[in-house]
Amino acid sequence: MKTTTVLMSLMISTLTFAGMGEGHSHGHKHGHGHSHGHEKTEKIDAKKAEELARKKIKALTFQNKINKSWSDAKLASIEIKEFKNKNEWFVTFTNEKGVKGKTLYVFLKLDGEFVAANFTGK
Repeated sequence: MKTTTVLMSLMISTLTFAGMGEGHSHGHKHGHGHSHGHEKTEKIDAKKAEELARKKIKALTFQNKINKSWSDAKLASIEIKEFKNKNEWFVTFTNEKGVKGKTLYVFLKLDGEFVAANFTGK
């Protein structure tokens, strides 16, 4: 009888505390607001693409990777193009004072994440 009581207690304890360990959520809301990667990222619009591209240009000038004159670059075009079977924002700026080139191309993922910037467009 004593053995049966101990075994029953262990089984009930195990079942009671099974879902309380780290990473064992069983339908409960987390309440801490971070993503688990299941949500789809949203596509930004052209205005936001330009804004993010300009911020990247400022960062590149600050890092001395491109000439400071690019801070005043003019927007030439914004479009979505396919590169290696993936669509990306293709943001083009012009700058008559450019040292390495007069046209700078900024590539962003559709959600706005920076991919690359160069003077070739490739």
